[in-house]
Amino acid sequence: MFSNIDRASLLDPLRDAHIFHTLFALDPDAVYLTNSCNIGKPWCGHCEKRAYVFA
Repeated sequence: MFSNIDRASLLDPLRDAHIFHTLFALDPDAVYLTNSCNIGKPWCGHCEKRAYVFA
């Protein structure tokens, strides 16, 4: 459908654990407002991402 399109993110080199740790240090409530589910939005409730983010 689209060709010659690339994406970039400044957060790509960081692990989720580091991102959540930093976010929690800035605002503990903000962690629960994030969404990084691999399957559904806001949270599918079944994927491995939810399991370790909220462990």
